[in-house]
Amino acid sequence: MIFWRLRQIFVLSLALFWGCDDMTFRVGTAVQSGRQALLRKDCVQALPHFEEAARLDPNYVYRSVHFSQGIWSYVGRCQYAGGALAQARQSLELALTKDKDDILARLYLGATLLRSGDDGRGQSELASALQSLHDWIENLVASRSAESYWDPNKQIRSEIKKTLALMAAAGGERARISANAEWLGAEVDEEIERVRREESQRKG
Repeated sequence: MIFWRLRQIFVLSLALFWGCDDMTFRVGTAVQSGRQALLRKDCVQALPHFEEAARLDPNYVYRSVHFSQGIWSYVGRCQYAGGALAQARQSLELALTKDKDDILARLYLGATLLRSGDDGRGQSELASALQSLHDWIENLVASRSAESYWDPNKQIRSEIKKTLALMAAAGGERARISANAEWLGAEVDEEIERVRREESQRKG
């Protein structure tokens, strides 16, 4: 009797292990497919992959080269790109309830609010995200000063400063501010891939 009970427990544990492993694989595959489409700037194709990942694991967080981003941030970004601003706002706010430090979720929430006509909160959220991104890169570079790492030509940080200055100026153009935010979001994705390749080459 004890033997059979132990055997049942073992079989159940094995099934749960393989089930979890299969789920992790499916989520990871969906996110990678979505990210590849996102890098091609094809949010129409990326969105279903991210939605599938969010359905399977609503708490999933993509982590690479010291940067992290929740799955709802990806969903919201693609909804924003498709013009579904109400859905984007809901997804991005959900992303921030799960991680208030999700920089790109806050950045795209700011852009979404601006495009929705909520200039006050939109600029506040966007300014916070831009400053956080700038500080994050500065701190990372300072801690790894011996390496060519994030934003080596300071292009991202320079664009952040220009965008913050534009926002501070009276009558700053909403469309231009939103476009700058979109460029920065896409550039961070490109930078993640560049740094990931650089790290792989260094380790190899």
